[in-house]
This record gives sequence, C-alpha cells and structure tokens, in this order.
Amino acid sequence: MKHHRFSPIGLDVGSRWIKAVQISHTRDGLEVCAATRLRRTRTTPELGPAEADSLVGVLSRQGFQGERFVLSAPQGRLLRLGFELPPRESGAPLAMLARAELARVGKCDQTAMEMCWW
Repeated sequence: MKHHRFSPIGLDVGSRWIKAVQISHTRDGLEVCAATRLRRTRTTPELGPAEADSLVGVLSRQGFQGERFVLSAPQGRLLRLGFELPPRESGAPLAMLARAELARVGKCDQTAMEMCWW
C-alpha cells in the first residue's frame, strides 16, 4: 500500500478553461494524481458562484484530495524583477527591502501585493 501526501490543488482560471492539477508525493517520488479541465461558462476573469459550485463538484468526482488551493497569477499581473540586495550577513531586513523595491518598480502599494524572493 502506497503512502500518499497530496499537494494543494493548482488552479489556472483562464478565459476559456479552468484547469486543475494535483501532485502526490509517494515513496516512489512525485506523480500527478489528478488533473482536469472545465470549460468556462462566463467571460469575466473571476469565477461566479455557479462556476465555483461546478468546479467543486468536478474536483470531487475526479479524485482531488483536500481543500487547499493555489491559484496561478494572470500573466499580465505578474512582475519579475532582478535587483541586488545587501548580503545576508549584513543583518539588513532583506524581505522588507525586496518588497519595497518591487512595489516601487511595479508602482503599487506594498500591502496590495504578494511576492516571493530568493
């Protein structure tokens, strides 16, 4: 019997399709344990209540596990940027500096964005 750990369900909400995928961490490695796509019934970027209900039903029937989701960012709303930060050993607040620089370049409020950096 395999031991499974399931990833969050990855969702890509496009203009024509909603695509979902989930990865299972098994003793043998990673494997796709569930994947599906659902045709959109709306033309707006956000999901409506009927589409959300339909998606929940499809995910349940297709074998997805759990209630954790990760949404992909629309390409036009994604900002990738390279810049230099002080060395880690400096003790400078690197995450705060990175957030401030990204907000400055992206011309947005620091509290209105999500970011990751390395």
